Amino acid sequence: MEFSKLWVLIITAIFSTRDIVKCHPQCLDFKPPFQSNSLEFCSQYRDFGCCTKQQENAIFQRYEYVKTQLSDTLLQTCEPYLRELLCQPCSPYAAHIYSAEQTMHASSFPGLCSNYCSQFYAKCKDLVKYITSDQEILGTLNSKESFCLVVQLMDTDYCYPDLLKNEHLNFNISIQQITKEGCMCVEQFAWDLRSPVVARHAGDGSGRLFVAEQRGVIYIYYRNKTREQKAFLDIKDRVLYSSYRSDERGFLGLAFHPNFAVNRKFYTYYSAKLGRRKECIRISEFKASRKNRNRASRKTERILLQVEQPFSNHNGGELLFGDDNYLYIFIGDGGGSGDPYGNSQNMSVLLGKVLRINVNKRRKGKQYAIPLSNPFVNENETRPEIYAYGIRNIWRCDKDEGDRVTGMYKGRIICGDVGQNAYEEIDILVKGGNYGWNGREGYQCFNPAVCGMVGPEELPIFSYPHSVGKSVTGGHVYRGCENPNFNGFYIYGDFTNGRLFYLYQFNESQIWLNKEIHMCGDDVCFNGLQGSYSPFILSFGEDQYGEIYILSTNIASATVPSGSIYKLVDPFRRGNPELCEPQLSYNKTDVPYNISGILQM
Repeated sequence: MEFSKLWVLIITAIFSTRDIVKCHPQCLDFKPPFQSNSLEFCSQYRDFGCCTKQQENAIFQRYEYVKTQLSDTLLQTCEPYLRELLCQPCSPYAAHIYSAEQTMHASSFPGLCSNYCSQFYAKCKDLVKYITSDQEILGTLNSKESFCLVVQLMDTDYCYPDLLKNEHLNFNISIQQITKEGCMCVEQFAWDLRSPVVARHAGDGSGRLFVAEQRGVIYIYYRNKTREQKAFLDIKDRVLYSSYRSDERGFLGLAFHPNFAVNRKFYTYYSAKLGRRKECIRISEFKASRKNRNRASRKTERILLQVEQPFSNHNGGELLFGDDNYLYIFIGDGGGSGDPYGNSQNMSVLLGKVLRINVNKRRKGKQYAIPLSNPFVNENETRPEIYAYGIRNIWRCDKDEGDRVTGMYKGRIICGDVGQNAYEEIDILVKGGNYGWNGREGYQCFNPAVCGMVGPEELPIFSYPHSVGKSVTGGHVYRGCENPNFNGFYIYGDFTNGRLFYLYQFNESQIWLNKEIHMCGDDVCFNGLQGSYSPFILSFGEDQYGEIYILSTNIASATVPSGSIYKLVDPFRRGNPELCEPQLSYNKTDVPYNISGILQM
């Protein structure tokens, strides 16, 4: 059987110049290489290659069969060639070696460099019939020149074995967890959404991704890009939103109880009417249905907290559970320009604060309890819910799941705080921390009357000026499996211009490095990948496997179905599929997830 039939159906991928395909590792399935520690026979591609253990086993079985067909003399002379050539589908450049990108169909024989081909032909041409059944190749075995011509690559940079010594190629092959300078692709996951602002998993092992639109509708999506036909929750009639572009009000936050798989509780953050003329942000608890966990009951809403909003902007919107199992609520300064009422530094109000509450208990007439470890529980004229203060309008935070191997940084919370008129900033949440607003914006003074007069402040880990972007959208630290080059990158963006960035912390120096992420072109992003996305970055999401998604739209309106969700993909390297396969832990009998009503997107 030909190798092209052993692996995958190859599609056309023709590059116009040699420079385009340089330094582009790619497997025969048009996906990036990965690390497979289990390889033994083709062990040279263990650290960076294209074979799973199952594929290597197929190669080894073929190797064992061919050995039985060879004379002792031929076997002794040609065994190294046999092993090398059979293992080439495992090369990180397999798609190039087999001409999969230059022709309609991949070759069944690897492309050989001229000198190597001449030596192989002189000693071991009788091996060819055991490696390929391609009649065009077999028909050239009477002539060394003809044979070496037919197995020659259009792009000789990738011929075997010289590519192993090609400095340019090897410089770009890396098993480090920090990528070299490069570009990124995306895979469109969902579309025709009305300003998607949340994509979050429930932590229940189901693998479901809950996607919330700004208008107040939550859908359930599956990894195969299908979704439930009926919404998980629809509270459009309770959410305050409009058709105006860039209206900050609406459904803004979603968090699942750490014990959601058992108690079915989840929490929402949305804008609402407060009486006839006032507005507020509302934090509520809901429950999923006991009979069908793909539906939530509107009747179960329990309002935990309402905070009046003096203006319609700076509504905050983040909601998450920390590793301490307390609910963290990130509330904006109330809006206006420059925090006109000084809310962020006023400890008697909840605006401009990070709150921490215990949703499992109720105390003193409240629908929640105050953790005794909160930093200001015993201070006069200070709301005990406050965990940190001096924030302007935090939009999207991430609770770091920690390094997959060491667990380092697990539980730290990183946020993007939208700036006023000069600087955007990224902060790490610190208990009792004062983040300086409205005295300071980024690292710089904003209000001289307040700047430097509020005691010790927590400075940003990074700040950028408005010449770079004007509205930060906080993201996530990548801790997934599919894109190991991203490990430890805090990936975030800017709403106004769609630019993507990553921050990376060097463990030894604790210095943060910021780099812009550029998208790859069509020469790299193909076979389901693309190098562009809707320009207005509304949010970022994360599934239960640690993969990161961009939530963006072409028109920033809660009523226009122009929003999409894109999964971030490294086109140059992927994780080992054997380790990245989803492990769904829920019991279908105990937890009746009904996917019979899914909608094919």
